[in-house]
Amino acid sequence: YMGEAEGKGDGSPALRPYRTGVYLFLPRASQVRLSLYDPAGRLVRVLFSGVLQGGGHTFPVSPSSRGVFVVRLEMGGEAFSVKLVN
Repeated sequence: YMGEAEGKGDGSPALRPYRTGVYLFLPRASQVRLSLYDPAGRLVRVLFSGVLQGGGHTFPVSPSSRGVFVVRLEMGGEAFSVKLVN
């Protein structure tokens, strides 16, 4: 995948495209929801919802069609996103 990464580098989570999915780095254990959206903003599927330990995590993203998708991370009242081009 190609795409644009988001993350402030100041103790915030880092979210970026990674091989066949998305890479997420959390500075500490957190309650998160990671979702995949199509270009029209429709939810394709939830990649993960629950508590993740701090550190790096990868999630496969296998949309059935080609195009641009958005992965959105929601945690602690904040939202982060990364655009993926499949």
